[in-house]
Amino acid sequence: MFGRSVARFVCIALCGAPLTVGAQSFRITGTVTDSVHRAPLADATVLATPVAPTRDTVFHAARTDAAGRFELGGLQAGRYEVSVEHAFTDSIGLSVPPREVDVPAQGAAALGLALPSVKTLRRTLCPVAEADTTLGVMLGVVRRADGSTVKGANVVFEWTDVSVDRATVQAKETRMTASTITDSVGVYRACGVPAGIALFVQAQLGAGQQSGVVEEHIGEAGVLVRELVLSDSARAGQLAASVDARADAGSDTSTAHGDGVVPGVVLAERGPLANARVQLFGTSRVATTNASGEFRFANIPTGTQGFEVIALGYAPRRFRAEVTATTALITVSMSRIATVLDSIRVTARRIANGSRYNEFDERSRYGHGRYITEAEVERRRPFVTSDLLRVMPGVTVSVGRDNEHIVSMRRCQPAVYLDGMESALPLDEIPTTWIHGVEVYQISEIPSQYRGRGLCGVILVWTK
Repeated sequence: MFGRSVARFVCIALCGAPLTVGAQSFRITGTVTDSVHRAPLADATVLATPVAPTRDTVFHAARTDAAGRFELGGLQAGRYEVSVEHAFTDSIGLSVPPREVDVPAQGAAALGLALPSVKTLRRTLCPVAEADTTLGVMLGVVRRADGSTVKGANVVFEWTDVSVDRATVQAKETRMTASTITDSVGVYRACGVPAGIALFVQAQLGAGQQSGVVEEHIGEAGVLVRELVLSDSARAGQLAASVDARADAGSDTSTAHGDGVVPGVVLAERGPLANARVQLFGTSRVATTNASGEFRFANIPTGTQGFEVIALGYAPRRFRAEVTATTALITVSMSRIATVLDSIRVTARRIANGSRYNEFDERSRYGHGRYITEAEVERRRPFVTSDLLRVMPGVTVSVGRDNEHIVSMRRCQPAVYLDGMESALPLDEIPTTWIHGVEVYQISEIPSQYRGRGLCGVILVWTK
């Protein structure tokens, strides 16, 4: 996948992973580690290039497996440069000289290969993010559908910034934007964009060519690499006047047309999910799943596109796809947020919980914690419950490896109570429209009846 002429965009460091050299078979075996994601680096190309006076005219290359292991065979005794090529390092444009290793006729050498650490990447790619962990860097390559890179493309970022007025203690939301231009080889790099919140990203070239709008999250590592593919705008313009809207499963009231076709299926825990609404993000193009959970978009723009799936009783799901005229079947799995309660049960629960609401109402007037009322939830309109806690002093909301939101206090997770009872339900599985109020307590502030379980703090959520 990567030729020998590609620059060495990898850091090769001593990291303790053994690399052994067979004295008789003249081979090198070892592993490559992805320091950013703390996992083996799979599908990387490892190269061994002879160094004079070693005379070896054979091209030596190997791919790492799922565990990051590789083996280079057929070597001669002598000195070789060992390097690694991978899409990640190509995208970040981090060039570090390769290391040399002796392949002896007898004995062994020890060498470990690893991608740059998160600290090194942050320091090298975005110094401002090294000192501020709320900031990160997003980077990658913008390409056309034929795989060629795009010079001078504009990559635009948009997000919502939430700040608190110290005088009124009111949260204020501000829509923020930033942009960056791809370099001569199509690489973009956005330094200082916020980590841990939703970023909406789009690549643009002039007034015509663009990718779709996709949602991304820069995780705990503070570095995110994403490739963006432009749609064929010229072809899309030709198709706009003649597109047959009946090819889609849903309505079509926008002008977002092209050669792209996206088939898919939406699944729940018990099988296909019917009547789920799938939308091409940023447009009015909508498809609805049938009884088998299937949906299909036709004549939509090609390139990188974002989609959103909404179904009653399930957490909304956003995903991205590289759309072509022959896009492979996409499978989307939905997570249930709660069982919908009928009106009789809701009424009974409200009567039973009446005295518990008094707890929230009383403490929110005179307590020592921090409180979010039903009126504030309605005003802020959070996408998920954890969004309510982003500006709360002493609370950190980060993004995990699976894009789930992790709420922590004092560097560990607080105890969560739902309607006065300890709950193992993730906060984001509690619909924001159900919330009557939220209480947040540090260790020294926890009400007596909730002490003993919150080693870091306590979060109390009261439903309507």
